[in-house]
Amino acid sequence: MSDDAVSDGAGAESDSTRERLIEVTIQLLDERGNHALRLADVAREAGVAVSTIYAHFRDRTDLVAAARLVQFRAPAEVALEM
Repeated sequence: MSDDAVSDGAGAESDSTRERLIEVTIQLLDERGNHALRLADVAREAGVAVSTIYAHFRDRTDLVAAARLVQFRAPAEVALEM
């Protein structure tokens, strides 16, 4: 197995983890609001350690910003296609 194959797999897994963290964050923001969002809850719901969140995002603010960008980009793209 080449080094490229290993890194490609790790990259896909990393992207999948990042997407899962964003999905869980959107869900928890919708359920609880920004003020009640805890990284420990995001990690638990996503099935990862809190340190994994920090491997993908600088801090809580960065995670919430990424989640909101995804959340609000999708409806805007649909509206633009109409």
